[in-house]
Amino acid sequence: MRLRSVLNRIAFAGVLIADAVLGAPVLARPAGDARTCHAGSGDAAIAACTRLIESGKFKEHRLAVLYVNRAVERTANGELDSAIADYDHAIQIDPKFAFAFNGRGLAFRAKGDADRAIADYDQVIQLDPKLAFAYNNRANAYRAKGDNDRAIADYDKAIQLDSNYANAYLGRGLAYRGRGDNDRAIADYDQATRLSPKLAFAYNNRAIAQFAKGDVDHAIADYDRAIRLNSKFASAFNGRGNAYRAKGDNDRAIADYDQAIRLNPLLASAYNGRGIAWRAKGDTDRAIADYSEAIRLDPKFVFAYINRGDAYQDKRDRDRAIADYSDAARLDPKEILAYLSRGLAYRLEGDYDRAIADYSEAIRRNPDSALAYNSRGLAYRSKDDSDSAIADFNEAIRLAPNISITYVNRGATYQGRGDSDRAIADLNVAIRLDSSLALAWANRGNVYRAKGDFDRAIADYTEAIRLAPKSASVYYARGTAYQDKNDDSRAIEDYDEAIRLAPNFILAYKGRGDAYLAKGDFDRAIAEYDQAVGRNAQYVEALNSRCWANALIGRLQQALGDCNESLRLQPSRAGTLGTRGFVYFKLGQFDSAMLDYDAALKLVPRQAASLYGRGMAKQRKGDVPGGELDIAAAQAIQPNIAEAFAGHDASGSGAAVGSAQRPTPAISPAPVAAPAAKPAPALVPAPAAVTTRAADCSRAETHWRSAEEIRTLAVYQDHLARFPNCDFAALAAARIEALKKNSGTQGAADD
Repeated sequence: MRLRSVLNRIAFAGVLIADAVLGAPVLARPAGDARTCHAGSGDAAIAACTRLIESGKFKEHRLAVLYVNRAVERTANGELDSAIADYDHAIQIDPKFAFAFNGRGLAFRAKGDADRAIADYDQVIQLDPKLAFAYNNRANAYRAKGDNDRAIADYDKAIQLDSNYANAYLGRGLAYRGRGDNDRAIADYDQATRLSPKLAFAYNNRAIAQFAKGDVDHAIADYDRAIRLNSKFASAFNGRGNAYRAKGDNDRAIADYDQAIRLNPLLASAYNGRGIAWRAKGDTDRAIADYSEAIRLDPKFVFAYINRGDAYQDKRDRDRAIADYSDAARLDPKEILAYLSRGLAYRLEGDYDRAIADYSEAIRRNPDSALAYNSRGLAYRSKDDSDSAIADFNEAIRLAPNISITYVNRGATYQGRGDSDRAIADLNVAIRLDSSLALAWANRGNVYRAKGDFDRAIADYTEAIRLAPKSASVYYARGTAYQDKNDDSRAIEDYDEAIRLAPNFILAYKGRGDAYLAKGDFDRAIAEYDQAVGRNAQYVEALNSRCWANALIGRLQQALGDCNESLRLQPSRAGTLGTRGFVYFKLGQFDSAMLDYDAALKLVPRQAASLYGRGMAKQRKGDVPGGELDIAAAQAIQPNIAEAFAGHDASGSGAAVGSAQRPTPAISPAPVAAPAAKPAPALVPAPAAVTTRAADCSRAETHWRSAEEIRTLAVYQDHLARFPNCDFAALAAARIEALKKNSGTQGAADD
């Protein structure tokens, strides 16, 4: 529809030119065909021109003009091949007829043949080098080929010849936008609006440039002006919908997309945008329906496939998501976002080799993509290949040294290797680069906690909470640090808040159970473990803790059942073997107890509780010297081990006065059920071997769903500022790059 309206304007200009050539005597013909051919439009004008051509009364240049006028109307009707045939006749009759070459150039460009269009514009310029519109039209053809430098040179020449040429400023603005120079583009659009205040395209295009710069309010104001000038301007409604969506006003965005679709039901980008808005509102099914319609209208719409893939990811339909990402990669093998998205899907499936293959392909196609190296580093880390992970993070940092999240990820990898000093150094850099990045503070707190510096850990967790007050994971982490300091009451307060923010946060229930157990409140501890196991029946740590708590208060059969189930799920857990050994000890089954203690010590030779328990069991079996050796070894490791075991007798009667070993909460930055996301930064692994995803990502996901498809610098910066400790931060760079390729820019007018 846009092309047709542009061509209609061109056609009218062509008629005015032809009238000037033919002169008044022709216009005065009584039959009226001359007037209709020259001043009319549509089928009537074509028929009139045809009668004049076939009359045999016109020769040479006057006949060429009739062919040109008919070609103009045929071009406006979309009859491009017939129009080109008419221009061919005109040129054959009058080889120096510049306007015939110009018109044929326009028809070739409408067919998508920019090279033949340029050849015709070259001929126009050779015939008359002072025709500004010829340079403008050739510039438009160069721009269609992506040659913005040549386009700008021709626009410059057109403006030099005619400084009041609004369309040339409009076109040059588009070329500057193509080069990513939005400031120069806006300056040219400013000039176009001054020269032609009613040129709706200029306001629309200036809005697009302002939107790309993140100036959403000014963009909306310009879209408003464009719509006031042309209430049927579907693309302006579509653009304003994008702008409202960037502001988080999805209802207004949907209303604008609705209007754009009413005006132009074939506008695939409006369905795509509305799909994004529906997804941001949590209506994934409507989003998928709109993405599907966008794809039906434009089967080569790469970003609609990627967007629909993301929506399928929301529904955990990874097979369909991967299929859509694969289609996107097939349609545009150079679009690395397709490989990054599919790589993430494979990584979340645990298929790290395929993920690495996709990230490697993204790197092959864009060796300067820091995001691709960062993403592959995460996949290598998931495979426990820390050397390759660090190499990729190093390259990502070389390419983009000011991206804080990459330092966080490399720091996490160093911490996983036990190199706390390098981990802290990287996290210090991340904080220096972006002191508002809660994730960096939280991860540095994790490292300090692993080093036993609990006060520093708590200080970092507290800062992370200030920056991200709705992050359940950070409250949980601070709770573990308070528990390490034996401040169980404060730990319980933090676990309470973590659970309030994330009611299914099973690690927080486990941690709160450990804190109650340490306070000697066994019933409440067991109730917390019940909550954790009820949410995940295969949570072996909670089963082990509930086994231990039940054993302490003499519920030995319940305890044995939990330990057995925990070991069925993970047979080589030294801690659970030691706990079951203690249960057997209390049941008086000393041989079974010693078998479990032996198995535990084979896995962890310096486990004080198992050494002490085996020593006690040996003594009960009559091996006093052997028992004394084990007890002495246990006391060498944990001097207070005898006190910890005080009151635990083989009969299982009496209240326990303490556990053999104080429960050690695991560091984990997230609930187990945190949602999947786009290519993601990793959190520092838990010293107690429990590592999951960030809890606040579940809240950030809604914002990301909107941000990831808006593809503006401003919205990605807003996402990072609001949710710096989530899995989605690293993808912002790729989305910004994608925006440059996916912006729906209006074309300049040919003349």
